[in-house]
Amino acid sequence: MMARKQEQAKETSKHAPGKLNQLVEWKKRPFLDKMIDNGIPAKELVAWCNDNGFPISLPTMNSYKKRRNEAIANGITMELLQSKLHEESIERKIDGMKKAYTKAHQRRKEKRAQTKVKIDQELADQDNPKRIRHDLELLDEVIQKGFC
Repeated sequence: MMARKQEQAKETSKHAPGKLNQLVEWKKRPFLDKMIDNGIPAKELVAWCNDNGFPISLPTMNSYKKRRNEAIANGITMELLQSKLHEESIERKIDGMKKAYTKAHQRRKEKRAQTKVKIDQELADQDNPKRIRHDLELLDEVIQKGFC
């Protein structure tokens, strides 16, 4: 029994908009909604859902109840609220991508700065062959190497 609960807990996450979307589309949702209206505690609702083939966690159930109450208060259906859940999940993904881009950009910027410092040090060294020379110095060196 305990192993089954652990497996079900692994399958669900605290903030799973995908799981909430599945719950909105679940064929037994009207029964669940009536139970919520009758004031049945969330723990019992989770147990009922798990027994009826829909594994769900307590935080996800609380999130569903909150969203349902919001939908009722605003006079919209859960199906319309479902699109809001999808938008929120997309926004979270976009925020994550922006953070990753910012970190990568920062790493590239630091690497460029390190490379610039290294190049500046190499070019400042008078004996370094990579040192930028005046046109006449370069021409003299080419002529000398050509005659050797």
